[in-house]
Amino acid sequence: MAELITVLKQIGIGLSLFLRYGYAGMFVLLATAIAYPDQTKAANSAIGPALTATALIVFGAAIYAFHRALVIPVSHLGLCAIFRLCDRKKAPSEVHSPTRYLRNKFGVKCFWRIAAYTCIRYEKDKQGKTFFGDFDRLDVEHAQGNILVMTFSGCIVLLIIRLVAKSSTWDHVNVALALVALVTLIGSYVREFGQHAKECQRLKAADETEVKKVLKANGIPME
Repeated sequence: MAELITVLKQIGIGLSLFLRYGYAGMFVLLATAIAYPDQTKAANSAIGPALTATALIVFGAAIYAFHRALVIPVSHLGLCAIFRLCDRKKAPSEVHSPTRYLRNKFGVKCFWRIAAYTCIRYEKDKQGKTFFGDFDRLDVEHAQGNILVMTFSGCIVLLIIRLVAKSSTWDHVNVALALVALVTLIGSYVREFGQHAKECQRLKAADETEVKKVLKANGIPME
C-alpha cells in the first residue's frame, strides 16, 4: 500500500483527486460486495489488495469523469436556481453567487460565467494561493461537496436497479436508499451554497485589476 501511495504522488494524484476517484471506486466495490459477496472476495484474494486498490482508483476515475460530465452540470443548474431565488431582491454587488457577481461586476457574458469562474478558481500564484485562498485546501473542499453528489447519484442508481432489474418493492432497503439520497442531495446544496457564497465574498475583496487581467488572459468575453 505504501508503494501505491508513492505512485499516486508521483503521477500527481493528491488528496482531492484521491477522494474523488477513490470514493467512486469504493462505492462500486461496496455495492458489488453486497450483491455478490463470494465473487468479490474471491476476486480480491486472486489479485491481491494492492492491485485491487489500483483498479479501484482507475475505475473510480472513469466513473468520476462520467459523473462530472453528466451529473455535476445538472447539480450546478439546481444551485444556480437557488442562488437566483435568494438573490432576486439583492443589489448586483450584494449577490452570493460568484458567477452572477462576475456578470454584474465585470460584464462576463451569460454563457461564459462558469468558464470565468473556473479560470478565477484555478489561477494561483507561486505560493499556491488563489483569489479564493489556498488552492489545495479549496480543491479538497470542492471534493467533499462532490462526494455528497456522488453519494446521491449512487443511491439513486442502486434504487433504480433494485426497483427495475430485480422487480423489488419498497422494502426497508429501498426506503433507506431513498432517504440517504434525499439527505445527501439537500446536504450537498447547503454545503455548496455556503462554499460559493464564501468564495463570492473573497472575490469581492480581490483586486479588480487582477481579476480582469486573468479573465482577459483566458479569452473570457466581457461587455
